[in-house]
Amino acid sequence: MGRLLLHVHTVIPDTVTTLEQDEQDQENPWMESEPFQWMKRTYHFPQETRLAFRHIPIPELRMSTADFAYTHLQSQPSFQLQIDGLIYCHETLELSPSLIPSLKLRKRMKWKKSLPLTLGQMGSLSCINGLTLANQMIQSQAVETLWLLCIADRVSFPFHRHQWSGYPKGDGITCLSVSRKQGGYALLDSQFHLGSIQPDIQTWSFAEYEQAVHRLIDHVKELWKRYKDHDQPIDLIIPQMIHEEFISQLVQQLEANVFLRTNWPQINLLGSDPWYSLSEAEKSGQVKEGQMILLIFGSVDYGIGSLLLKKR
Repeated sequence: MGRLLLHVHTVIPDTVTTLEQDEQDQENPWMESEPFQWMKRTYHFPQETRLAFRHIPIPELRMSTADFAYTHLQSQPSFQLQIDGLIYCHETLELSPSLIPSLKLRKRMKWKKSLPLTLGQMGSLSCINGLTLANQMIQSQAVETLWLLCIADRVSFPFHRHQWSGYPKGDGITCLSVSRKQGGYALLDSQFHLGSIQPDIQTWSFAEYEQAVHRLIDHVKELWKRYKDHDQPIDLIIPQMIHEEFISQLVQQLEANVFLRTNWPQINLLGSDPWYSLSEAEKSGQVKEGQMILLIFGSVDYGIGSLLLKKR
């Protein structure tokens, strides 16, 4: 990957919900849906797991991801420039299937000359695919170009905020400006370690989910060994908050400084999760110029991905 510079802006909504509120919401079609009834028959939540997360506040986005992104981008001077390309990741549809968020955001931001692209699938790992694509587009041009990556996640029907014993899922947006000339972080490397226990997550039992989590832990350990074998110094590891055991095992088994955030500590912020933790680490003074930071992204049904950044 060519040397890219990133400017990072992550926003988590102020509005919140809880798992209890979701269950009591009479307008929520989830509770009577066939997917939810199937989950009740299949997942077999341990009672103590459900009770532990029942009242925890969860950030909830109450507008479309494109509208939320626009609200915050228009107040950020670093995102006011005309961009050459927009890559919208993961949450690729509006509430109406006839609206595509990348086109809506492009129009509202008046990026008339930008190329809007949409990347779906890959869950929380989607930003790695997006950065790979942005890198290919930027490096192929003789002139300097500026791209924007918008990583958007909003949990809505027919998906549920809590599955098996993982942390509840919260909403958020991360925007990355990507170029060769300006940004607070240099992107040095990206890695995928894909593979899950079986392709169809809808057939999993609770025990198989736990097995998938342990496989993610093994993937991270293999990734960490790969960097150590190449004598790559890493000052800080920032993992996605997927699951309590996933986090505790990384802290115990990796011979490294693992940063765990204090805001939303038991919430999985999906594609924005490591970026939000990076922002907190920077604000708290734990990220310094010249340091190497490894962001770990995880999805139980896809695998592990990572980004190696250097603070400028």
